[in-house]
Amino acid sequence: MKNTIIFFLQCFFIAVFHINEKAYVYAEMDPTKVGSVGLKDAAMLTVGDYDNDGEADLLISSFTGNPFASGSVHIIRNVSLLSPDQFQPELLADKLTWPNEIKVVPPELEKYFGSGIFIPDGFLVSGKTTGAIRFLGSNWDSNAKVVTITEEKKDYFYHRIHFKDMNNDGAPDIITSRATKPAIGDGEGEFLWLENPNVGPIKSDSSNTPWVEHILMSDETHEDKSNKLSPDIFTDVADFDGDGIDEIVAANFFNEKVEMLFAPSYGEDLQDVLPIDTSIGPVFDAKIVDVNGDGKKDILVTNHVNDPSTSGIYVYEFICEADGQNSRKAQCYKRHDLYTGFVVKQKGIGQAAPGEAILVYPQGDEQERASILVSGDGAQKVFLLVPTSSEESSWDYTLKEVDDYQATVGSCVSLTHDTKASGASGFICANYNKGKVEFYQY
Repeated sequence: MKNTIIFFLQCFFIAVFHINEKAYVYAEMDPTKVGSVGLKDAAMLTVGDYDNDGEADLLISSFTGNPFASGSVHIIRNVSLLSPDQFQPELLADKLTWPNEIKVVPPELEKYFGSGIFIPDGFLVSGKTTGAIRFLGSNWDSNAKVVTITEEKKDYFYHRIHFKDMNNDGAPDIITSRATKPAIGDGEGEFLWLENPNVGPIKSDSSNTPWVEHILMSDETHEDKSNKLSPDIFTDVADFDGDGIDEIVAANFFNEKVEMLFAPSYGEDLQDVLPIDTSIGPVFDAKIVDVNGDGKKDILVTNHVNDPSTSGIYVYEFICEADGQNSRKAQCYKRHDLYTGFVVKQKGIGQAAPGEAILVYPQGDEQERASILVSGDGAQKVFLLVPTSSEESSWDYTLKEVDDYQATVGSCVSLTHDTKASGASGFICANYNKGKVEFYQY
């Protein structure tokens, strides 16, 4: 009996040692820069299979505040962490207003859209305020230009889109938000969906565009800022509470709210909105992801301020039973402040930090607990938030400085299991002011 007890104690301490060793090694893992590519004003990055050849491509949007210069989209085909210095970005589209987060059409949806990319366009900078959602087909003639699928709405711009069948006709529609910011006064948002005409791929001659739009929510009807609830910049769509129905989380920049929106449906105004947090200032981004690896969805949020006391990374953990109703209760969202204290280094009016945050897996295994890659934006640095423990109940992180650009940081994207680089994992970031795309490997 004594030997049995000793045996189990030995197993216990060995297990504890390996868990702690694993967490320690994880925390000490530092990314290494493996190369860079020059591209003027490189800003926002997306990885996807643009031309449906089974290989990952890097899509890069470039924009400038110069009112006399246009934005563009470039591609690095078959992107890899192996010898990135040899890549030559290829121009896909120019004469754009201010291209934001590119959305690649996944293979399963090509019969509805065609293969290619959607480009949300426009920004609050003078001369760039009237944007649109545009499309470029990857199999179109090389001389073809982007087509616009939205009706023009003066001084409104777009940042991100999602695919969702809103009218149950079997064809994916587009959910998006758009915003406007006058020179004097508050910014406003509108939340809408664009109805897919369901007539096959989008044509380069614009014969099946623009699409009919349906407004779900608009701040135009409210004068009091506290009553303005419409999403304006970034949103995410997923079944957050496991009830089989998609929810929408909104990062409201101008209205300074983190919100959850429920079950938008065809022909109805969207009024079922839950403000989760109104205390962190302008909200930059919000994503529905499993942050702590417990199999449940969380909300990962960054704000965008010039105040180190609140400039940070936040997680909202859903702590109630997922019954389809509790997600409508503010008390069911527990906030964890993973890190605050980003210092803005970039000079100029309106500079702030941080930018976007994404989950990354330095071990290359998405079953592991994720780290969080942070583009510092006006903080001029790329950061990695690393969990100090593999325990799901722990929300303690260590902040690592990956690189100091001494310039504005654009967005970053993860690149995992790179077969060309012997299965290596890493990420890519846009060094905006210095006109570079930087590659890193774990």
